[in-house]
Amino acid sequence: MDVSKLRSNIGKKIRELRESKNWSQQELAAELARVLGRKEPFSAAAISRYEDGKRSVKPEMIEVFSRIFDVQPSAIYSVTRQVAEEKAVYGGENAVRVPILSVPGESFPFVAENEVEGYAEFPRFLFPGARFLIKLTAVEIKTKDISRKDYCVLSTGGKQWSGGKVLVKSGRKFVVTESPSKEEGEPVARVIGVLKSV
Repeated sequence: MDVSKLRSNIGKKIRELRESKNWSQQELAAELARVLGRKEPFSAAAISRYEDGKRSVKPEMIEVFSRIFDVQPSAIYSVTRQVAEEKAVYGGENAVRVPILSVPGESFPFVAENEVEGYAEFPRFLFPGARFLIKLTAVEIKTKDISRKDYCVLSTGGKQWSGGKVLVKSGRKFVVTESPSKEEGEPVARVIGVLKSV
């Protein structure tokens, strides 16, 4: 998905949600500062940049906006629904349905429907917090116990990147590594499980 288009779509949705509450940009800026516990308020200009698609909205800010507007995060961006909102076809409440990706897009962890190859279902307790299943054929691997035939189960929640495998974005490529350094790139997801290809 084109990043500028994604920013524009998210910005339009933030504007729609703000206007549905009859808030000015300044009122949303004040509410954003309150929710984040900031003493200094955001400016109306910062909200304007979000709404006009001139400023990227990071995943953690999507979560904040979703709390402010009392909506699911997927109501803000037109992308694949996250696992918390997906109902498994089999297994009822004890199962999850996770999108399978072959190559993460430039806007990952935001994922467009056309980037999803299919869905995997498994018991919820196996991989708590699972958001995506990713094929490793197009991902660089810098750890010994994973091969290109495997699938990684990814979680995008939390920002603890040490003590485990991580998916790192380095320019236009993605790398699975352990305890990433700043030189390797920006961590975007934790690897919480590996499904071995048989």
